[in-house]
Amino acid sequence: MGATLENPYAGLARQSVAWLKGNLHTHSTASDGSRTPQQVVDAYAARGYQFLALTDHDILADYDGVDSRGMVLIRGNEVSMAGNHILHLGASTLVEPHVDRQRVLDDIARDGGLAVINHPNSGADFDHCSYALLTKLKGYQALEIFNGYALGNWAYAFDKWDRLLSSGVRAWGMANDDAHIPAHDARGWNVVCVAQHERNPAGVLAALRSGRFYASTGVAIEQVRSEGAELFVRAENAHAIEFLGDCGGRLALVESREARFDAARVNSTYVRARCIGMADRCAWTQPFFVRDGVAEQNRKLTLEKPLLHALRLPRAPELNADAPEAAWQRAQAATQFQNTGEAVAPPVETSIRCIVSPDDISFLIRCGEPQPERIRRRVERDGEPRTWTDDSVELFLAPRGPGTGSGYFHIVLNATGRLCIRSADPELAALAAGLNCRCAASIGHDHWTVQLNIPLAAFKPALHASGTRWGFHACRNRWHASQHYFWAHVGRNNHNPAAYGWLTLG
Repeated sequence: MGATLENPYAGLARQSVAWLKGNLHTHSTASDGSRTPQQVVDAYAARGYQFLALTDHDILADYDGVDSRGMVLIRGNEVSMAGNHILHLGASTLVEPHVDRQRVLDDIARDGGLAVINHPNSGADFDHCSYALLTKLKGYQALEIFNGYALGNWAYAFDKWDRLLSSGVRAWGMANDDAHIPAHDARGWNVVCVAQHERNPAGVLAALRSGRFYASTGVAIEQVRSEGAELFVRAENAHAIEFLGDCGGRLALVESREARFDAARVNSTYVRARCIGMADRCAWTQPFFVRDGVAEQNRKLTLEKPLLHALRLPRAPELNADAPEAAWQRAQAATQFQNTGEAVAPPVETSIRCIVSPDDISFLIRCGEPQPERIRRRVERDGEPRTWTDDSVELFLAPRGPGTGSGYFHIVLNATGRLCIRSADPELAALAAGLNCRCAASIGHDHWTVQLNIPLAAFKPALHASGTRWGFHACRNRWHASQHYFWAHVGRNNHNPAAYGWLTLG
């Protein structure tokens, strides 16, 4: 089964629907706004809005005696006292502003309401609601990604939204005015999709809860749909459409009012679109989460750490890369390499075998290469830090195991047998400086081979006893083909010991 997108807008074309424009964060004279509730309603109705929520600070909206002017009015309030500001939409009771904001969210849930974290980047330190707290809190449905009151200061919160989405938190993105005075009106809004017979508070809240809406500061999205892993977006008054993924990284930018994007091979857990108009006006879709995609495959690979068994023999193999000893064929070969950052097999084979003896731990590395004449081999002496910029193999050995923060050796061997061994760990760096490693290399008509023997005399006996496990990872650099292959799934950074696999010393 291939990758597919979870589409929050799914099924819209199969029913009679209405797209309604509205604001969900507004203040009146009931708290600190400059206009009465009726004046606020009149102002938004005059601008063609179809729904509105009055959300005064710690005061439940009261629409008694207010003429809706044909708009859907949603009861709500902004929980403000004693902590982070949280919108309570669809409120039937006023919740207490507990210092512990998780209690506030729990009370909103018990009330059947919808919770929104307001302006998370407000304040002098641009951190009204920290990322750490956002990951800790449970039960909010959306985040204010644009706040019109703060335009020109801390209006946007895409940094936190994308970090949350990338970490697995599913929260929708809202654009609201947070209007206190007329000048704040119509800076940002949400456009929800409801069935024609659901043009009421319950219908609007259901659309918000399920993500059937987009946020805008002036661009109107006409079509948004997906098929399989392909996303299609059209916005008539946009001049470019940007697709973004994990951590807000740009996946594609199309200079057109419409664009398609295929997420089948993208290493991202979600895709969202930003439709870019004139004068910094934009519209933002909700995230489309990728199922069975590259990111999910990579996550599974990270959890399933690879394992290489070293063959234990009474003596180390002779150093000979041209004609390795027959004993090497009895050692397990690690061949399951993948292209950097992808769960895709490389076009050439790389194999690594390990033999451990009382004196040495030895590695035999064979790199398939159909174009040996193109091998990059510029480094001509041992100890060069730039050895990895040749066609080479990098070994990462963590004698204490692959846990986070564990020290490791970084060993680089190029195709001619030039060797560089280093460590950022002070103890291992001192050990590396005194190791008398021996290396041999050979280049054949369709491969190159290196053998490395590392003396064990400098290691504590407990570190290389039978059955001991070392953290282990390997990377092959095939520079002339602009390709790099990883053995353990470490993402795009080899220096990630927490993700290393295992080397068992038999």
